[in-house]
Amino acid sequence: MVNIEKIKKCSKNIVNAINIQRKGENILIRGGTYSQVLLEEIALEIYRKNGIPVIMSSSDNYTNSMYQ
Repeated sequence: MVNIEKIKKCSKNIVNAINIQRKGENILIRGGTYSQVLLEEIALEIYRKNGIPVIMSSSDNYTNSMYQ
């Protein structure tokens, strides 16, 4: 498992790349349940930059079932 410090660093870099323009901007974060910790850290960074994060996560099994 990746340690929390690396996850926090990745989330900061990801949010900086998003380039939030306005206060209150809605940002959708989508990923698998295996990456929940990273999704939450990204959401916290977005919140710190005055954005509004929305997290969507689903398991691989659910995603595969939807496309069959």
